[in-house]
Amino acid sequence: MFQYFKRNIFILTLIILLSSCNDKDYIYYENYTISHEKWTADKALPFVFNIEDTNTTHEIGFTIRYNNNYDYQLLYLFIYSTLPNGKEIIDTASCYLFKPDGKPYGTGNRIKELNIAFGTLTFPQKGKYTMRIKHAMRSDTIRGINSIGMFVRPKEDSKLKNN
Repeated sequence: MFQYFKRNIFILTLIILLSSCNDKDYIYYENYTISHEKWTADKALPFVFNIEDTNTTHEIGFTIRYNNNYDYQLLYLFIYSTLPNGKEIIDTASCYLFKPDGKPYGTGNRIKELNIAFGTLTFPQKGKYTMRIKHAMRSDTIRGINSIGMFVRPKEDSKLKNN
């Protein structure tokens, strides 16, 4: 009887934990695996999403999965954004993957995962947005990057108040 009770408590706890770990807050999430952990400078990763709410401030960020084969402390990115009206904006981002002492940021064992905030934004227009990400490192091919993801989610308490 005790084993039955113990097993049911374990299953119930597991269900509660798994149901609390959902991505319902994300309005967009996409992840690209980098083939053979070699990312060439000409390989742009396209992230395409729709925005309907122009009153909410959104958080934009990246998920980077990498390992110790990455040769640098930082990862520089070019971000090419195309708005629904066709206007293109080019930006850069720098992401620290390793501390000065060589220890990696992020979580995981062989493969580290690091979420990096790119910024917050209230999208000015409804419609389709495209963000293309390319690495901006001096080497044409960088190794040790397993995948790059991008997420967009509403920022907490971000609704604009109409006063």
